[in-house]
Amino acid sequence: MANPTEPTNRRSTEEADRRRRARRSAAQQIAERSQRQSLKGVVTFHLRRLEPLVGWTLAAYTFWASLVLSNSGGAQWPMVAYAAAVAMWARQYPARVQSTLLLRAMLLLVGGQFVLLSPGSGGPAGAFFVWPCLTLVFYSLLLTRAFAVSLGALALAGFVAAGWFLRADIALIPAANHLVFLTFATGLGVLFGEQLRVSGEKAESTLRDDRSQLYNEAGLFVHGAQLLADCRRRGRPFSMVLLHGSDLKDIPDLVGRRVATDLFGQMVKLIGAVPTEGIAARIEGAEFVLLLPGLDSKSAKAQVHQRLGNPPKVELRIKGKPV
Repeated sequence: MANPTEPTNRRSTEEADRRRRARRSAAQQIAERSQRQSLKGVVTFHLRRLEPLVGWTLAAYTFWASLVLSNSGGAQWPMVAYAAAVAMWARQYPARVQSTLLLRAMLLLVGGQFVLLSPGSGGPAGAFFVWPCLTLVFYSLLLTRAFAVSLGALALAGFVAAGWFLRADIALIPAANHLVFLTFATGLGVLFGEQLRVSGEKAESTLRDDRSQLYNEAGLFVHGAQLLADCRRRGRPFSMVLLHGSDLKDIPDLVGRRVATDLFGQMVKLIGAVPTEGIAARIEGAEFVLLLPGLDSKSAKAQVHQRLGNPPKVELRIKGKPV
């Protein structure tokens, strides 16, 4: 004979399982949202590798335009080197935070302003209108909304000022058309950039360690494979450094969990700052990996010792005593 309480027990079990899954899903969503929030202001791996392109593009375009305008006195040869220098800087030291992107964007805008005001360049109505336009559109895709709007206001103000200063020497209708194009391009860049960053941050959050915000094991292999392939293609050395801090596990018992948390945070910050061009990852509780493209083993060891000491260590003072 069937037990009459079995359907009730089954329904209770199913309801408990449903609530447990709902709580787990909500907790996972909160964790993902928190992790994406912690990535605000961080430039993702793929976006920072795109930044040198704008400098190289401006250098190539300025070189071509200088050849065309050389007979009319509008050549801008020094600005070819200027744009190339910014591109090499972005290549050698990829931006990891938004403020670095904004700084380089402003430097390119300053260069563009210099070009627009140079004799023979045609000003805002001439061929070098590409300088502020390309800079603004490209960085609007990378910068946060506040930074992108600020950069756009600065670029438009400089463009209008250059047009006013050269109003007697330039064709005003083409300059006005360029200004309208620059305004609409900036707006589109800000709108598309917002979606691009949200998508990039969501993808990046899956490749980051929850506690340290360094890359996790998946991020290490995904981005590491790209860095290694790039070094092989360009014939550059590539080094991997493994840092093992097993003694960190004893710190909570020795000095307390709060001090251990502070020490861990300092250590993560120092380790994350070691690679200038590569990446840092946390693969276990106290195991970290540094990928250093462009450095051989000797140079990699020297860089680690320079940043972390020899032997590598992290010190925290408690009541004047180092830990």
